[in-house]
Amino acid sequence: MKAINKHLDHRIDVDGGLEKIMNLAERVHKLEFRNSEDNCVNFWQQHIQKVVIPSNGSSEKNSRILEKSIMSYNGAAIVAMKGKDCVAIASDCRFGIQAQTVATNFQKIFEMGPYLYLGLPGLATDVQTVAQRLKFRLNLYELRENRRIKPKTFLSMVSNLLYERRFGPYFVEPVIAGIESKSNEPFIAALDLIGCPMITEDFVVSGTCTEQLYGMCESLWVPDLEAEDLFQTISQALLNAVDRDAVSGWGAVVYIITYIQKFRCGAVNTASPKSDFTGTEHDNAIEYGLYE
Repeated sequence: MKAINKHLDHRIDVDGGLEKIMNLAERVHKLEFRNSEDNCVNFWQQHIQKVVIPSNGSSEKNSRILEKSIMSYNGAAIVAMKGKDCVAIASDCRFGIQAQTVATNFQKIFEMGPYLYLGLPGLATDVQTVAQRLKFRLNLYELRENRRIKPKTFLSMVSNLLYERRFGPYFVEPVIAGIESKSNEPFIAALDLIGCPMITEDFVVSGTCTEQLYGMCESLWVPDLEAEDLFQTISQALLNAVDRDAVSGWGAVVYIITYIQKFRCGAVNTASPKSDFTGTEHDNAIEYGLYE
């Protein structure tokens, strides 16, 4: 733990500051802190990395603080919205290492059932680990119960998985969207990285641009949206939000889920998406595109 505190409290000069910050962050991220419960608790308390940079060589009184979180290391933006007998979930497509973009087709939304989807923003390695572990537990559940899992039951499964690792948490903040098979009622929920759930009746957001997403969703969302209107609303909200975030974007993927059929919509990164909401049907799903 002393090694972590040493890096977190390290102070650097203005000269060559950016390069030193990048190297410092890399060293902190590579430290092995998950093997010791005591180290994990201390790391959890020090979740935000702070590096003090003196302004113009002056004293620390006028210094500015640069905050870096491991949750924003790869960048992500995920939002889910309720509609009238339908639900939507959307994510950006960018995979990056801080400011460096590595790929523009990274999967962040995973199908967990015919009418159940999971969005995972956060650290890319933990995104893939959590998705695989949840799929494993979901398959065991369906084999044991001989039925499809309900969205609320799946929420408990995700919460249990995250809380099991509370002392060395997975750095993901899941978003769940689905349709109740019997009541045809839309369901959306979000969790923090230790599994505390939040169920809402309008929309949930997660990722590195939550403030921008909240602003856009509060401005555009209205109750009882039809599937087509919900598609346009969530697309506009996400694309305009990621335009104001440096570590997310590069297009988006939107899923519109109803009890009858599912729509998978691919979106380009433009502030003015247009769509005729027509597409090609395949495998009980319809794929749509957004174009400039």
